[in-house]
Amino acid sequence: MQLNEETLWSGPPQSWTRSDSKDALEEVRRLIEQRDYEEADLKAKSLMGPYTQSYLPLGELELTFEHGETVQHYERELDLSSAITYVRYKIGEVTYTRQIFASYPDQIIAVRITSDHPNMISFSARLKSPMRYTTMVTEDRLILDGRCPDHVEPNYVSSNRPIVYNESEESQAIRFQAAISAKPEGGRVFVDHDGLHVCSATAVTLYIAAASDYLTYKEGQIRERKDPEASIRQILDKALLKSYHELRDTHLADYQQLYNWSATIKVQSINTLV
Repeated sequence: MQLNEETLWSGPPQSWTRSDSKDALEEVRRLIEQRDYEEADLKAKSLMGPYTQSYLPLGELELTFEHGETVQHYERELDLSSAITYVRYKIGEVTYTRQIFASYPDQIIAVRITSDHPNMISFSARLKSPMRYTTMVTEDRLILDGRCPDHVEPNYVSSNRPIVYNESEESQAIRFQAAISAKPEGGRVFVDHDGLHVCSATAVTLYIAAASDYLTYKEGQIRERKDPEASIRQILDKALLKSYHELRDTHLADYQQLYNWSATIKVQSINTLV
């Protein structure tokens, strides 16, 4: 499973505001009024600002199952009405199902794995990233700790060194963490530096969280850097108090307000006409 986090960018924090944007906009308007569209188009490029670094993938969650690979009746599904993906397949007489969704209210990705026979789920979960990273272990969590490059050239630029990392103590690039924890039904879970391991469960829910120390500017001032470790701890501590079904219900209530928005507006419009 490929993982993204919306604030992962290469480069240090800085302001990309152009001081001459207002004057340039006035000039673009003047040129348009004069029907000099070619010159207006060229002048409008000065409003775009400089290259603002590269958006980066956080990494991957890799699940290695211990049930073999002789798969039958493999199905994948995305239910747009619920924003939940499903994977179903059969090995021998056992049917396995995975349900996955990203919850905005709880700020986690939930992965629900079930089997229709007891104690048949055994697998290892690992986190990895294309960026520089290390993994850490707590009693119930596997944590990936990484940092983004200090510079990444855009893909249309030819360079001998397209990706640049400064020394760790000098780098101002974004630092990030991702973490995974599990709640099994039957069986057991343990965590070591090789991953999070689920043994002989009938069902299990994985809780995945990610955060960075992304900086933003407000009125020309840098805001305080966030602490990704504290953010993830808070997110997981809260989410782990909920069952999968509670997480799912919260996710559905939040998502379907948006998904059904147009239908709601249409009904309201009809009622107004009546």
